[in-house]
Amino acid sequence: MTSRANRERAVGQMLANLRLVGAEPDDQDAKLLEFYVEGTLSMHDLLMHARQFATAAAYEEWLIEQARASTNKKNTSLACEQLMIEMHALIRRKQNQE
Repeated sequence: MTSRANRERAVGQMLANLRLVGAEPDDQDAKLLEFYVEGTLSMHDLLMHARQFATAAAYEEWLIEQARASTNKKNTSLACEQLMIEMHALIRRKQNQE
């Protein structure tokens, strides 16, 4: 089992790396890091949360790019309202797959 000092050091390194790329954990992430330091959350659980966050962020970026590509086409007949309906349906389908 990892000692509290080692968990604190690991969290310090995680935060330093995040700050190097201009990121700051939100309240939920800060709470998870706190739980990890306290020993009530495992590294596995912490990494699973990070993986889910990264997947969601990548998906959101892809979705935004798809919307931009659709609206940038000169011959598109897809109205903004229809695009939003399709995006919401896609999000619901993805959420139901999880």
